[in-house]
Amino acid sequence: MAQKKNEATDGTEEQAQATVKDDLTQAKEAIKEDVASLAGDLKASAVAAASQAASAATEQVKATGEQITDEAALRAHVAKQNVADKIHNAADSVRQRSVLPEAQVIDKVADRIDTTADYVRERDFGEMKEDFRHRVQDAPIIAVLMALMVGLLLGTIMKRG
Repeated sequence: MAQKKNEATDGTEEQAQATVKDDLTQAKEAIKEDVASLAGDLKASAVAAASQAASAATEQVKATGEQITDEAALRAHVAKQNVADKIHNAADSVRQRSVLPEAQVIDKVADRIDTTADYVRERDFGEMKEDFRHRVQDAPIIAVLMALMVGLLLGTIMKRG
């Protein structure tokens, strides 16, 4: 009878060990699932944070680029206005130096110079580039002669100024 009791106790212990083993296996599986779920959540959070950081950096670069472009456009506009003012001043200088016999011719030249100053003020660089390209294509010899005249005129003005 004692042996039967020991066998019954051994059977209960084996069942208890089997139950504990099953419980541990289930707990292990549950932990694996929880760890996998947490890893997925962490990955999603990291991807979202990286995406947000990339978007912020992109926006900052874009804003900086726009600011640089605006500053360059402003500087180009100021430079263009300065050129137009100098051309206008050159026209005034030509008018002041006129003597009676040549006064009409000099006034016409000064008027043309003023027209050039207005042209520079009123147009952007793209329009001037296109106008220049068309004029050179239409009359290349005249374009070269005009360039020489402008160069001589500006050289003379720069020497005296």
